[in-house]
Amino acid sequence: MPKEIQHADVESSSIRSLGYDDEKRELHVAFHDTGRYVYHNVPKHIYDGLMMSGSKGKYIHSTIKGKYGFTRL
Repeated sequence: MPKEIQHADVESSSIRSLGYDDEKRELHVAFHDTGRYVYHNVPKHIYDGLMMSGSKGKYIHSTIKGKYGFTRL
């Protein structure tokens, strides 16, 4: 059975919550409007940068989208 990834609610106009799987290097993102996505092979420092970012949506757009493969859940 796959393990459940803990999500942290975040203050963002576009993102509801974020989670990260250290073992699989997967970034889990729940967007307000477009649903849930899993980004693959995302290094931990990218997730850490996202969590510290003042604008989570801008960070995802500039640092993650188009650079990492994803699956829409």
